Amino acid sequence: MKIRNGFVSNSSSSSFVVAVSPDSDLKTELEKFKVSDDSNPFVEVANEIVDWIIGSVDIYDDEDLKYELDEDYLSENIKQAHFHGWKLYRGCASDGCCDDGVEGIVCNMTIDINNDNLIIEKEGGY
Repeated sequence: MKIRNGFVSNSSSSSFVVAVSPDSDLKTELEKFKVSDDSNPFVEVANEIVDWIIGSVDIYDDEDLKYELDEDYLSENIKQAHFHGWKLYRGCASDGCCDDGVEGIVCNMTIDINNDNLIIEKEGGY
């Protein structure tokens, strides 16, 4: 029987892919989700989530994108967006690696957006 001594984590992480049409850009599309109604009690956290995603995603480099396409890791929807010239970004969120509460929220929330200029698909985590 194995016994683990020391720190044991119950944290989880998840990754997500963002695709932006060639007619737009990441910041413009995500800022459309910002809340401007100050009477909304969630205005601050909603806007922090948008800012966190904008600041946390990285554009796919050619080598990683080729690997993920070859290994069939990306959804058909994301593949089609790529083949139509959309810019692809990737991000990862964890609810236990740092003190940023916003990252933990993103890690544990469902994100599925699909419109004319933006696709966000959250992938499985652990």
